[in-house]
Amino acid sequence: MAVALFFLLLAGQMAVPAGAAELKAQSFAEINPLSVSAFANDAIPPAIRAAKVPGAVFVVVRGGAVICEKAFGLADLKTRARVSPDLTVFRVASISKILTAAAVLQLACARQLDLQRNVNAYLNRLHIAPAFGEPVTAADLLTHSAGFDDCQIGYAARTAAARLALANYLTLYQPARVRPPGLFSVYDNYGYTLAGYLVQRVSGMPFADFVQKRILDPLDMDHSSFLPDAALRRQMATGYWLDGETPCAVRPDYVNITPAAGLCTTASDMADFLVALLADERPDGGQMFAPGVLRGLETRQFAAGPKVFGCCYGFNRVSLDGRMALRQTGQWPGFNSVLLLFPKADCGVFLAYNLCDHHRLQQSITRRFAEQFIPSDLDAGSTIGPPTDLAMDSRASFIGSYLSERSPHDIPALGFPREIEVTKWLSGELDIDGKPYFPIGPRSFEAMEVMGPDGTLGGRRVMFLAGHGALHLITQDGAYRRVDWADSTRGRLFLLRAATLVLLSAMVLWPVTAFARLLFSNAPRNQNHVPGLRALFTFSRTAHATAYAACALALWFEASFVLVQWRLRPSAIFYGFPAAVQHLLWALPALMIFVGALALFCALAWVRRLWHPARRVYYTLVVAALAIFLYAFGSLHLLAGTAVGNV
Repeated sequence: MAVALFFLLLAGQMAVPAGAAELKAQSFAEINPLSVSAFANDAIPPAIRAAKVPGAVFVVVRGGAVICEKAFGLADLKTRARVSPDLTVFRVASISKILTAAAVLQLACARQLDLQRNVNAYLNRLHIAPAFGEPVTAADLLTHSAGFDDCQIGYAARTAAARLALANYLTLYQPARVRPPGLFSVYDNYGYTLAGYLVQRVSGMPFADFVQKRILDPLDMDHSSFLPDAALRRQMATGYWLDGETPCAVRPDYVNITPAAGLCTTASDMADFLVALLADERPDGGQMFAPGVLRGLETRQFAAGPKVFGCCYGFNRVSLDGRMALRQTGQWPGFNSVLLLFPKADCGVFLAYNLCDHHRLQQSITRRFAEQFIPSDLDAGSTIGPPTDLAMDSRASFIGSYLSERSPHDIPALGFPREIEVTKWLSGELDIDGKPYFPIGPRSFEAMEVMGPDGTLGGRRVMFLAGHGALHLITQDGAYRRVDWADSTRGRLFLLRAATLVLLSAMVLWPVTAFARLLFSNAPRNQNHVPGLRALFTFSRTAHATAYAACALALWFEASFVLVQWRLRPSAIFYGFPAAVQHLLWALPALMIFVGALALFCALAWVRRLWHPARRVYYTLVVAALAIFLYAFGSLHLLAGTAVGNV
């Protein structure tokens, strides 16, 4: 082992931190009720206080036994009601996908549904538009690889009356197919909602009723539902978001993407579900799932390459600091959650809390749990299939900016997508998202870090894959496509700031120079010797007035958009394209008309040499700044919002 580790370090050109080789093997705490309870009591209360989280539940299961089931804090800050593991209901959002995948697999095991068949064969009024010459299958839906564009508009409704039936949501908000199916996995809520609708079509009963009858009821999950009634909603914890340091209650809503994010449940019910996943056992001792169901949920079903972890049906396979885990996280306005399985440790963890903090608390708690109880697992990334696309072997060719493929391609978004920067370190390895990555195979790299006192090496794996017109970075969190500097977030923001400075300078400089000319310039002694003076004056006045109006409109739009975006919560688009943004969008088509007119003025000024050269250059710079302004905002696809409207 020591010799193998030496050659691994030598091949990766990595220096082991001082003293790491002398550290003894780390001892891990035994997973038993006493040790896990002590961990929960020590780790969670101070963490939720520091993060301003009102309340949380924590569950640990080992095989067929519930080791720990604890509740902390408050379900509601106003009433001071405490969280109960048996009674307090949490929204667990995307953890719903595990149950949806299980429902699809139950039908597949019963030979009522073929995972490799075109989904249109099971649909009626709804039809998935053809693209790329390949059909979408149920397997594509369950592995997030169907290739749908990401559209978050319409995920939820404010009232029960406004809530959409599955068929209506899927028809009204069907996104374009922007990638061939099976190319790579890009998180897809629409795809999982469609998978739930397949369950409804094939079984002949509403999706929520099918899951209730086939999964929730057999597991005695009496306080769980995809369509919670009034009684269950009264037991639901109040969700919160942070306004500075103050938790603010989130208005309750009604989920449209039910199979992808609709589950409401308690800690005790999720403990029973974890037992079913780990021991395939119902509370009465009977078998819960057919073998094919658990095999589909817990076996890698899709991966872009042999070295990356890939995903199962319903779960993502990830490295948690060198420990192989099956993970599904959940995030909804006011709530965060995570469900983890550590297959080799026969252990499962569930954590939920009533604050949307973008997973910061759950990442901290689960990382600490893994470090204390779960041994490192370096052989987790065993390969399947041959290496792919070996042509590009120079590490320098991977350097660049990569934008998340989950960012909308032609659907409005209210912010720039997540970006990863890849650079090359002096010693030859790649710096990806601020961490050193070393080659472990063709186009494959791993973040080789010392993970604990035992000096164990291992971590997140990535792969570079050429396809669909771009080089892509495949990570355990999704796929990212390489873009030119001007299309990167950094590039667009730089261009936007530079354009804004030019427009501001025009707003100040032109009135000042006009006023100065009015005060200090002398009229020509004989105007008859200046042919076309009146025409020149009219042209100049019109050209500059038009440019001045365009600059004012652009700066007004930018300031208004930033202010509206600052006031909106990230989930505002769930309930329809925000009216506050919609009311601003008339400015963008108007700016496009302005830029066209100004380009004509600019061309005439150069052709006829109407102004001083410096003045023509500056006018051209202003016109270019307006064009760049539109380009920088173009990545948000806001013009598409004029057609989307407010739902």
